[in-house]
Amino acid sequence: MPSHQGIIDALTAFYEAVIKHLSLDDSALQHPPAQGWNIDVAAPGLDGKTDQVIELLQHTPYLSLGVGEYQIRIQVETAALDYTKGCGCSIEEINPLPANCVYLTEGISPDGYSLIVDVDTGMVTTYSVSGRDTRASVAELSQLPASEQWRGDRKLPAIELLSIWTRMYARLVIMLVPNPPGHEATGAIRSRALSREHGEELAQEVGPFQEWYPSDVELSRCAGGGKDDVSRQLSEDQLRHTAAVFNAFLRHGWAENFDKVSGKLEVVELEKQIRVKEKKALAMMESGAGPSDHVEEDGLLRAHLRAQVDKLWEPKESRMRKKTGGAIHS
Repeated sequence: MPSHQGIIDALTAFYEAVIKHLSLDDSALQHPPAQGWNIDVAAPGLDGKTDQVIELLQHTPYLSLGVGEYQIRIQVETAALDYTKGCGCSIEEINPLPANCVYLTEGISPDGYSLIVDVDTGMVTTYSVSGRDTRASVAELSQLPASEQWRGDRKLPAIELLSIWTRMYARLVIMLVPNPPGHEATGAIRSRALSREHGEELAQEVGPFQEWYPSDVELSRCAGGGKDDVSRQLSEDQLRHTAAVFNAFLRHGWAENFDKVSGKLEVVELEKQIRVKEKKALAMMESGAGPSDHVEEDGLLRAHLRAQVDKLWEPKESRMRKKTGGAIHS
């Protein structure tokens, strides 16, 4: 039995929770053979890793679609990594880790989590380029080179974090739903949490589920950051949509008697409806509808919303050309 079996078991339980949702089929979860995966130790990011790191990677499960090189979303702006494909980890080339540490996930955007496991201690760092989980002070970070500033982010036992994430799926704090075709990441996250802390608090709830219909207070709080009627209405629509997805899970028997097929059909229709509203709101904001005194802030809001919608709707090839100056890297 390999060392770090506790981390392997926790990761397995987490991935089993992921595939119960609507973005992936059960076949996406690939369990290791008895002898372990054949990991290319010379792949980018793995050269020079300790035997303990390679042993961990050889015996963990992986999520795979079997075709293409799509990223598989498993958390907010966070994708799973698959070391069995021989391509290593691209972020390691930019942000190299010590020999005893390895990435388990990769952030899709600056807000995503690149989970870093230290096999010597069993601890995981929830590294985010945006600094959303930074615990170190500005002064402490300034003493670290850029490639080591991940050390200032939140740390906790890997088993504990994976158990929290598993509970967030089980309690529908986050819901993984299908996204439009042509997107480079498979799955979209709908979250009931207002923050990471709130999400982890919701994950500890017990007892039967109850349908959720956002109150006026919740809607007002959600729309409070909107600087015009259009953005406020969109924020409310997005919250109502998250509640509709949550209720759809319940209607189709979550969790013990969940009918994944019929649940997916309903949620796909809900996703189409909210994306129509998002695109309409964006068009109104760009045309100047809903004037506001907060011109500069509204400009930032429009840019943020444009980025959100583009992530969902812009074809992969178009975005990759922007990133590479015309070349496509599949």
